[in-house]
Amino acid sequence: MINSSSTMLAPRCEDIPPQQIDRIQHFYSKAPENNAIGHELFFSISIAGLLEDLRAGTAVAIIDGSYYPENIKGASRWIIVSQDDSEFISGGSMCPGPPSAVNAYRSELWGLLDLSTAVWAVEWVFPDLTSPRLIIGCDGESALNTSFNANPSALITRMKHFSIISGIMGYGKNIHAKAEPTWVESHLSDIVPYRLLPRFNRINEDMDKAAKRIVQIGIRRNSKYFDVVFQFRMGSIKLNGARMVTAAEKSIVNSISILPLRQYWLDICNIPLARQKDINWISFEKAAARLPHHRQNFLINWISQMTLVGSVSRKRKMGFQHCCPRCNDWSETHSHVITCYNAKARHLRNSLLSTLNEWMEKENTDPDIESTIMLILTQWMRKPGSFRLPYIYTVDLLLRQTVQQQQSIGWYNFILGMQHSGWATLQDRYYRNIPHCKKTGDNWASKLQFELWTFIWDLWQHQQDMRLETPSADDLAMLAIAKTAITFELNLGRDTLATFYATYFSTTEERLFAKTATDIRVWLRFIWGARESINNFANDLFSQNCNR
Repeated sequence: MINSSSTMLAPRCEDIPPQQIDRIQHFYSKAPENNAIGHELFFSISIAGLLEDLRAGTAVAIIDGSYYPENIKGASRWIIVSQDDSEFISGGSMCPGPPSAVNAYRSELWGLLDLSTAVWAVEWVFPDLTSPRLIIGCDGESALNTSFNANPSALITRMKHFSIISGIMGYGKNIHAKAEPTWVESHLSDIVPYRLLPRFNRINEDMDKAAKRIVQIGIRRNSKYFDVVFQFRMGSIKLNGARMVTAAEKSIVNSISILPLRQYWLDICNIPLARQKDINWISFEKAAARLPHHRQNFLINWISQMTLVGSVSRKRKMGFQHCCPRCNDWSETHSHVITCYNAKARHLRNSLLSTLNEWMEKENTDPDIESTIMLILTQWMRKPGSFRLPYIYTVDLLLRQTVQQQQSIGWYNFILGMQHSGWATLQDRYYRNIPHCKKTGDNWASKLQFELWTFIWDLWQHQQDMRLETPSADDLAMLAIAKTAITFELNLGRDTLATFYATYFSTTEERLFAKTATDIRVWLRFIWGARESINNFANDLFSQNCNR
C-alpha cells in the first residue's frame, strides 16, 4: 500500500531543486482548467526514482472517480507512482460542472484531464523526460476509450463533456509519453482481501477511498458547483446568475462572436461593400459544420491569414525558413500555397481539380455551372496575378451576372468560402427541372464549399510535407551552432550543478549529435535552465558569449 498519509504532506522533495518543484506547481496551476480551483500537487519526499521510471517508461498512473448521486457531487483522485511504489506525485479535486452534467463518467474524465495536466507540467520542467510510454489505469473503461482511443476528428462541440474530452486530447498531443490505457477492475476488494490484490487494483482501491474523502469534504462544506472549464476570450456567460459550463456555452459564444468575425473576414479579404450582402453565409455555415474540429480551427486561421506561411512567419519573426519549400519563392503567401508553380504542386493541383470535377458530375451539377467553374479555377490557378475572366459560352443571363459579381468578390475568396448566393440559386433552378429530385441548391453549395476547403487542406499538407523533407540552410546553420554549444557544455561538465544532473554529462558528443535536432535543443534547454537557476545566467542559441 502506498503510504500517502505521511508522505503526502511533505512540502518539498529533498533530491530535486526547489525551483523546479515550484515550476511544476506553477505550470500545473496555470493550466486553463485549474484557474478557479487552486489545485495543488502532492509529492513524496523523493521523486528522483520516479523521474527515472518516467524516463524509462516503467512508471504507472492510476486514476479513479467517485460520484454520490444523492448529493449530485463527484470527485477524482489520481497518482503517478514509481515501479516500486515508493515515490509518487498525486492530486485530485471535486468534479466541475452544473448538477445536470456531473455524474460518475464525468468524474473519471475529470481525473484523466487533471492527470494529463500534471504530466504536461512535469515534462515542461524536465524536457528530457521523453518517455516511450505511460501506463494509465482506470476502472472507467468508457472514459479511457473516449479519451485515448477515439478519433479526434470525430469530436464535435455538441458532444456531452466536450470541453473535458477535447482538453485530454489536446494535452495528449503535447505529451511525449504515449498513453497506454489499461482497464482496472473496480471494487475487487469486496471478494479478495486487500493484501492479496494485484498491484493496479490495490492502488485503484486507494484512489477510490481518497476520491470519496474529497466528495465527503465537499458535502460537509456544502460546496456549490464551480465553472472550471476552458475560458473563452469573450468572458463568462451567466444565466440566472449561474455561469454556463456545458457545451452550450461554446455554441452561444460562437453565435455572439460570429458577426464580428464575418466582418473581419470581409475586410481582410477586401470584399467590395456592394457585394458583401451577396455572400451565401448559409452554405458557408453548413459546410463548416461538416468539418471535423481540427479542420475548423485550420479554416479560421487560414481565412484570417494567421496560418504560418512564409510571409506570416517572416512578419512575426518566427522560424528561419520563410521561402516556399517547393519552388523557393521568397513571397510565400496563403494564395501561393494554392497556386505554386512547382511541378509536384501542379501535379497534385490538377489531380485535385479532376476530383472536384468528378464530384460535380456525381452531384448532378448544372453542366453550364460545372464547365464555368472548372474553366475559371483552372485558368486562375495558372496565372493568379494576371488573370483575366475568360469568355463564358452560355446564353444564361443569370449565370453571366453571377460570374461577373463573383469576379468582383474574387476567385481566391470563392475558394475560401465567399460564394455569391447566385450559384445556389442557379443550381436550385436546375434541380427543380429534374423530376422527383429532392436536392436543393443550398445543400449543393455547402458540399461544394466542403470540397474546396478539402482542396486547400490537401495542398497545405503537401506543402508542409515538403518543408519537413527539405531543411533550410538556416536550420542547418542553427543545428551547427547547437552542436558547438553542446561541445562547450560537455567540456565544462557538471560544475556546480546538483548530483541529479550527472547522468546528462555521462554521454558523449557522438551520441548527442546522433539525436534529432529537436532532442539536441531539448538537451541544451534543460542544461541551460539548470545553470540559469543557479547562476542567474541566461544563455541561448543566439547569445554571442559562448565562453563564460
